Amino acid sequence: MKLQLAEINDLKYVNDLYNSVKNTPYCVWDEYYPTLIDIECDFTAKTLYLIKEDDLILGAVSVNPENEMDDLDCFTKVLKPCEIARVVVNQLYQNKKIGQFMINELIKELNNLGYNSIRLAVEVNHIPAIKLYEKCGFKKVGTHFMYEHHYYLYEFVF
Repeated sequence: MKLQLAEINDLKYVNDLYNSVKNTPYCVWDEYYPTLIDIECDFTAKTLYLIKEDDLILGAVSVNPENEMDDLDCFTKVLKPCEIARVVVNQLYQNKKIGQFMINELIKELNNLGYNSIRLAVEVNHIPAIKLYEKCGFKKVGTHFMYEHHYYLYEFVF
């Protein structure tokens, strides 16, 4: 199992993975988000990371160097923050520590790329995701209402 940037042939499978978790418990994604357009943008920007075992995609996460949360006062003021978004683990592999492995590997990668902090928003009722981020060392720093939902804001500072 390893973390790697997505390849062009992966995009359809990532889209299928996102679609497979829409309308499941805890997930607020719908037919409008995320879309293949989001995936293609992340791929083009070289910010779409996957956890793969052989050719099987177990999980995906996007890294956004610039994000809409940069101006919120609850985050630590650092020179080079990034946001992670669209975190997903294949339902067949959930509760097997794949998400924890993916986030921990991503933390190492982003540290190597010179980021000073990682930020994210998680819908307040998404208990499994909240537990995952806290296990990986993220700290809750605030709340925010956006996209018709309430979110907890988390941060990992290097």
